[in-house]
Amino acid sequence: MEEDGQLPEAQLEEQRRQLEMMRANPGDYVDFDIPWRLDLSYTLAYNRGRSIDLLRDTTIFTQYLGFNGDFSLTPKWKVIMNSGFDFINKQIAYTTLTISRDLHCWQMSINLVPFGSYRQFSITINPKAGILRDLRINRTRQFMEF
Repeated sequence: MEEDGQLPEAQLEEQRRQLEMMRANPGDYVDFDIPWRLDLSYTLAYNRGRSIDLLRDTTIFTQYLGFNGDFSLTPKWKVIMNSGFDFINKQIAYTTLTISRDLHCWQMSINLVPFGSYRQFSITINPKAGILRDLRINRTRQFMEF
């Protein structure tokens, strides 16, 4: 950079040339600027109590790793996931997946519980305006496994 804070003319010309190439060939360039978030939590619990027959003391350790996060595919599409792993039962915990779409004055969301004993999905379309909050369309299906 020069002392006055301006880029030399050659650098400006190179930036203009690269920008023109990107505009002419958008399929050759990938935008890696996707907003995302990932939260992790670990829980270790120690419980001491009586056994079911009340004859002896018992100690129970539970361990759980939880994670949730989201990312925006575009400014109007968002994917949110919540799940975890139960180390005692050695299985994936209750998992939810939400896909939402901003429809300008309306909001659409698809909520899934993809596996487990109580699988379900629901689709909701509702207006964003608070005064119209009762005006919504909701469709839900549940599947129970025994």
